[in-house]
Amino acid sequence: MALDYSSDEHFDIRPWIHQENDFPDYDENQVIVNPLIETECRAEISTSSSFGLKADYETDKLVPTYISPLVADLNNDGKIEIISIGMRDFFHEGSRFQGERSGNVLIFEGQTGKLLREITTPMMAFQGPTPIVIGDINNDGNAEIIISTIDHPSNPVQDRGILICFDHQGTILWKSNEKVGKNAPLHYGGTPSLADFNQDGFPEVYIYNEIFNAQNGKKIADGGNFGIGLMNSYPLGAVSTTIAADFLPNKGLELAAGNTIYEVELNNTEGQSGNFMRPINAGFTINGFPAQDGYTAIADINLDGELDIIVTSGKKEIPQIERTIYAWDPRNQELISSATIFQEAGDALHTSLAFVGDITGNNKPEIGVASPYRLDFFRYNGTEVFERIWNLESSDASGQTRTTMFDFNGDGKNELVIKDETSLRIIDATEDYPKLIANHSSFSDTGAEGAVVADINGDGHAQLVFTSNNSGQEGAPFGKIEILTSSESPWMPSRQIWNQYTYFSRNIDDDTSIPQFQKSISIENTENELESKCKNNSSNYSYNNFLVQTPEFDNNGCITIPAVDATIELFLRGKFLPP
Repeated sequence: MALDYSSDEHFDIRPWIHQENDFPDYDENQVIVNPLIETECRAEISTSSSFGLKADYETDKLVPTYISPLVADLNNDGKIEIISIGMRDFFHEGSRFQGERSGNVLIFEGQTGKLLREITTPMMAFQGPTPIVIGDINNDGNAEIIISTIDHPSNPVQDRGILICFDHQGTILWKSNEKVGKNAPLHYGGTPSLADFNQDGFPEVYIYNEIFNAQNGKKIADGGNFGIGLMNSYPLGAVSTTIAADFLPNKGLELAAGNTIYEVELNNTEGQSGNFMRPINAGFTINGFPAQDGYTAIADINLDGELDIIVTSGKKEIPQIERTIYAWDPRNQELISSATIFQEAGDALHTSLAFVGDITGNNKPEIGVASPYRLDFFRYNGTEVFERIWNLESSDASGQTRTTMFDFNGDGKNELVIKDETSLRIIDATEDYPKLIANHSSFSDTGAEGAVVADINGDGHAQLVFTSNNSGQEGAPFGKIEILTSSESPWMPSRQIWNQYTYFSRNIDDDTSIPQFQKSISIENTENELESKCKNNSSNYSYNNFLVQTPEFDNNGCITIPAVDATIELFLRGKFLPP
């Protein structure tokens, strides 16, 4: 049964308990509905062209505005929490020896923004990607919280530059036995993530090109002096993202780290002996230089059914190398396509992590990347040079803010969500040029943070979650987490989780467990097959994205809205006439 939520007509189904010799009053032409026969109800997709943003609420405690909040149901009670770094001993305006840092983990109620718990932690760096990951690492039904601490004198010696795991109530479960960033210029600035590399049902935590046992914190693998997903290293951290996924035909997951992919073999969960990370390096040059290390993202860019690696590198002054974005094939180590991003303003050397999704509705992915004061959008056109579709000015001086996308109105096309130092904007780019469709004033300083899309209050619709100062002043380094909803038609349903900075739709299950067998986000069916299955032309191409929240899907990969299931029994009542 399909319910059209956009209709102005309404009906209700009234419960009726059948009792012997007891029947309700009826009209001879009436059809009575009784909940006895099961039928699956799914609503028709209703699209809306109107957009508006409404401030719902904000958290009741300050956080650094550089942080991307995380979202998860930590204790499996059906209620969503928002997780962020706190403000203990907050220090801004740092140098190499006075890194920007803050302490504690804050847990807020998703429905109201009320602080539920503050976990005392060592200091963490906040300028780079979020140094926190959420997931059920021990299969106890509750999520654990793993942080990466800053290697700085503000922390006790034993707590510098390590991973620490807490249960959802704040009890320390373990500390890593080694520092992170052995192959990095600094021992902080990377973002931890979770994956089950050897598919044994127990996840590992990884950061840079290093893998740790997520049950006890022991380091079990190290990739050596090759790619570590390093966008840049500067006094505020060796900022890096790496991604675990299934790229190669061998068993288990690989680790993509900039210009290197690692085949991972884990035989020993208690130490590094007997474990291997075999590097496979990119075998090409860009602008006369070997392919650079950089922030790492993934998607099926050339639509061949296999995952590709997307790298964004920062600008380098010695030697003079411009920032680049490139995609490469880890199976043959060849370049797929690349583009140079020339600096037009500002002096920052940063580039953002790439985000990937379909914004035109043609079932083909586009790629976006931020740099100082601008956002560029690219598409793969079959050549070794990405086609630049357009660029957009921003007020982001850092050049590494994270942009995301979501299909808010259910038309099969993603809208962009851009957060900079002065506003949060929703952009429609379906016609190959950016069109502003909603704007919300939001002031803050910026680092590598960005907005998160998730249903955090359980109302069946997506909300926007982001940090904001709202003081009317640019460059404010702390503020609150703000939640926006639609002031017009309700937005599409979405998942209720965003557990790590490098989020994609297959890295985490809804109950915060880590998939033992991670599904691929690559293309799995042909365009024609999917168009025949999906009424609104949405498809599991919608999984072929990165840093993008997904709506609800059915088993065919089509966007859908679950409606209330009902069981019915029909009784036709009327007069029986003689033949």
